[in-house]
This record gives sequence, C-alpha cells and structure tokens, in this order.
Amino acid sequence: MPKRLAPLLPAENGTEHSPFDSPREDPSKRKRVGTEIACNACRRRKTRCDGIRPACAACRKRSTECIFVERRENTKSSQSPDGSQEVLELLRSAPESQAFEILRLLRANGDFSAVLSIVRGGANGLPRPSEQDTARAVRGQAQSSLELELMAKSPVSYPPLRNVPLTTGERETLLRPNRLRRSRSFDHQYQMYTAIDERASHYAEAFCAEAEKLWLCEQDNDTILNAASAQLLSLAYLGHGKDHYVLKYLAMALSMGKRLNLFGVEPSKAVQELERIPPETQRANSYTAWGIFNWGVLTTLFYQQPGLEYPDYPPVYPVPGDPTPSSTPDTADSFGSDVSEGSLPSFMGRTLPVLCKFWHMMHGVTLQYYKDRSSPILDHVSLDYAEFKFRELLAWMESLSPNLVLRDHCPHHVVVFHTWFHAAVLDIFRPFIRQPRGGRYRLKTFTDRGCTPDAAFNASVKQLKQLVVRFRCNYKSSSYTLLWQSALIYVANAVLHDTDDPEWRFYFLTCIYGYESLRPSYRIAEVISRGLLAMTLRDGDISGPEARHLLQEMKDTDGNDAAGDIRATFMVDLDLAMTDPEAARVENLAERFEDIALFRDFTTVDDDEARNFRRMESVDSD
Repeated sequence: MPKRLAPLLPAENGTEHSPFDSPREDPSKRKRVGTEIACNACRRRKTRCDGIRPACAACRKRSTECIFVERRENTKSSQSPDGSQEVLELLRSAPESQAFEILRLLRANGDFSAVLSIVRGGANGLPRPSEQDTARAVRGQAQSSLELELMAKSPVSYPPLRNVPLTTGERETLLRPNRLRRSRSFDHQYQMYTAIDERASHYAEAFCAEAEKLWLCEQDNDTILNAASAQLLSLAYLGHGKDHYVLKYLAMALSMGKRLNLFGVEPSKAVQELERIPPETQRANSYTAWGIFNWGVLTTLFYQQPGLEYPDYPPVYPVPGDPTPSSTPDTADSFGSDVSEGSLPSFMGRTLPVLCKFWHMMHGVTLQYYKDRSSPILDHVSLDYAEFKFRELLAWMESLSPNLVLRDHCPHHVVVFHTWFHAAVLDIFRPFIRQPRGGRYRLKTFTDRGCTPDAAFNASVKQLKQLVVRFRCNYKSSSYTLLWQSALIYVANAVLHDTDDPEWRFYFLTCIYGYESLRPSYRIAEVISRGLLAMTLRDGDISGPEARHLLQEMKDTDGNDAAGDIRATFMVDLDLAMTDPEAARVENLAERFEDIALFRDFTTVDDDEARNFRRMESVDSD
C-alpha cells in the first residue's frame, strides 16, 4: 500500500531555496531575548535570564542572590574586574536612601567587591539587609553583637576587618625588621635618618648637646619660639631613652605656655587676652599652643608619666587652619567643614586640626583618670562617664572629612591617628574589663544586652591589630617614626591576656620585630622590647632561651648601643599600672628580665610552647 505523503506546495515566484536553507521563523512565536551573559543561578537551572544588573528578574522572583561572572575574553565588557563599574551603576539606579547607604559603605571600606557583597540584593526591589547582616557580610564571624553594631553604625571608627591572608613576603616583613634601603631621597631629622645611615646617630647626639646649651641661655626668656623648642627637645629625648629629660623639657614647655597664656588659663580671662593680640601673632601662638598641649595630653594618656603637671584648661586660640579666629573646639563642633585647606601644609592635610580636636576631647579623660593618682581609677571614674566619652568619640569620628578615613594608600599620619583613637578607647574601658561574671558592667546606650566594656575593648583590639599589620607591611615610616609605637605596646598587652588565641604569638612577634626595626633610630626600642619580653616570661608564655634569642636579634640590629644612661619611666604593663605604677614601668620590668629568665630556666625544662616557637623560627629562616 503506497505511503501517504503531505502534498507539496508550489514554490513562490522568483525565489529558489536550497534544501539546506533554514526554515522561515514563525511570526507567531515569541522572539528570544538575547543576553550577553546569564547569571550563575540561571545557568545552573538552565532557565532564561534577562541579564539585568544587579539582579535579573528570575532571581528577584525567586528571592535568591544574583551573581554575574564575566568572561575573561570579553574585553569590551562594561564591567570592571574590581566591581567599581557595577557599584557606579548601583549608585545611579538605586533609590536615594539606598544610594547614600552604598556610598557610606564604600567610604568606610574602600573595597568594591566587599561593598557589592553587601548591597547586591538590597537594590531593585529586594529586601534591604539588616545592619547586622551587613556587618556579617563583611566581617564573617564577629565575636560580639556590639562589634557588629559598631561596624554597621560607625564604619569610620570600626571599618570592616579584612580577613585577607598575608602573603609570604608580608609575613616575613612582619616577623623581620623592615630595614630601609639607604637612599638620598629621604630628608628627615638625623635621629630618624639613623634608620637609613647609622652614622647619623652621632650628629643627633651632637645636635641635642648643642640644643641644651642654647636652652640654658634662653630658658628664662618666655617666647613662643623657646616654648616650641622645649617641646621638641622633649619629643627628641623620648627616642634617646632619657625620660627624665622628656619630663623636664615638657614641664618647661607647659610652664612657659601657661605664662604666655597659651593654655591653662580660665577661658573668660584668656579670651580677653586673645582679643588684644594681632591676627598674625595669633596664628603663630595657635600652632605653638596646640602643639605643646597635644604633646602634653598624649604623654599623659599613653605614657602615664608620673609627676607631670599638665594644664586644666585647653588653649582658647583657634585651631591651626581654622579660618574663623573666634572659634575654638568648644564652639566649633566640626573640623571637617571649617578648616581651610590652603592654610594647612600639604604633607599633613587636615590631620593636624583633627588631632587638636581629638586631644582636646581626650584632655577631659586624662583629668578624670590620671589627675588624682592617690586612689584607684574606679573610685573616681564611673562607667557612665566612660560610655559618654566613647559615644562622643564615635559621633565625632563619623563626621570626619573623607581624607581622614582609612583606605588603601592613605597617608601614614592618617593610620597613626586611627591607632591613637583605638588606643584611647582601650584606656577608657581598661578599668572596667575582666570583671567576675556576676559583677560585669553593661553599656546602657547600645541595643544588645550583651554589650559590655569587654566587648568594646576587644573590638578596638581587633582594629588595632589590623592597623599594626597594615602599617608594618605598607609604610616605610614604620621604621623611623616613634609616634606609632604606643600601638605596639597596646597590642602586645592585649595578646598576652589572650594566649589561648592561636594567633597571639604572631601578633606578639609582630610587635617585637616592630621595635627591632625602630632600634637603629631609637635606643628606647630595645628597652621596651626587654620589658615586654619580661612580661611574657613572667606569665610563663615563653621560655628563657626563646626570650634571649629575640633580645639578641634586637642587639644584632645595626644601630646605637642601648647601654648607658637610659631612663624609661612610662608604663609598659598597662593593667599593672592601675594598681602598681612603679612596678609597671618599662625600666623596672626591663631590669628584671634576666632574673625572670633564669627563674624560667630552672622551672621549665621543655614544653609545647618552646617547641612551637622553634618550629616557627625554623619556618621563618627557610
């Protein structure tokens, strides 16, 4: 039986088709929408993707995360590898409130990929992640709800911690001195230049001797120049390890400043005096007044120098760089908008006026905490006051101009400023931490009931650890500026209270080698290291041979001989300083190093800590 076939239609006139020609498209069928690339979720499901960024329609409907991965060969793509173009598109298309939130996160973090991981899904109709979800997306596993709240609400003070593994080179930099190459491109004072050429140390000593002779001739002449000179001599002798001279010249600078009505004068009287001074003289007086005042507060807070008389009243002179002479830190709340960029040195930007405001705020803390050393701090300082100052600092930090925010390649003095901020937070909360469980304090102005002084303290410790690593890895000035060394003392003290943390030894060695890199310029660095090692030996965290090995590496570094008349009366054991300041001094703990090491030799044969230390040393030497 013949097979039935469909009848053929006649071909259209004037056209000829090959049997291999494609069939004509059916106009009734929906035209396929072409997309350059589909998202990961649609490709896995093999479903249609419209390619709309940052979230396609299918992912929005499914309420799932939408991620696009660019083809490497697609060189014409409008998306940048670091995600910056995508963030820009989000800023253009998102609602205004969300755009401001994205901008705030970008300003605080500076990492486009991290910002994208937070905001992706927050725009184009998807539910906005909560503040704690936002912080978790950046931080990963945070230790406390307070830390999450600080990261979400105060990103300038507590930017997201970047859990980026260190490269081999960075780890070697941290665990070995960051020696500078000798280069003529550096033009620092001789004491700092010793980090490049050790022969400069002889000039530094000669210049100090000459400066002392000049001071003997001028010390009875009260002038702005002489007051500033005394302050600079105080700073120089800190690096020389002559604390008695540090206190001597700082006290002279403060006394001369009071006689010149630069500070320490009742405000109404000082304002009357200020009105009679010409503007040009006011400007010179302003720099001197705030320079001496700032150094006095810093020395009182971070070094807790005994016997130092510092002023009860801050300067009434305008902050350097402030174009409105009548404004002071009490009347001008924001430095970010008032400071004239043109009146400030380009190499410092807005950092100086911000530091003036910072030390003015911390001046109240030093008066409350350290003015009366005859009684324990808890007898005259309440947690309410500590929390108030913490809140005041947080609110002020969030108002800083963008060039004072931590970001990649920011100036070194911005990083130093942030280390001072977190070190100050540690000092504010130190008297209230490590209380028995039943007597623990609680911060009242934060949302979660678990917000304690310990949580705030630990949040700043984490930030300070990352700042130390960042400064050592990325800034050559870590080898020749002493102004950041307080961060090393504070981190070392913190990790010695948390030796259960597997990373404690890494951070402790980072601090020790940080001082080793400073030793060619500053004799005091070896004495501080000896004091920190004595603390570690005393608490049984390392053995005597380990500590001696580290100290010998310090001595082998090219630099000045640390022997001789070195005085270091400031505190190195910060917790002990609250109950026994005399025993907590650098020089006293450093002097006990050998006795403590011998005691450890006779009480410890070998333990796991010693074996771990030797294993780490062998890996580093390879």
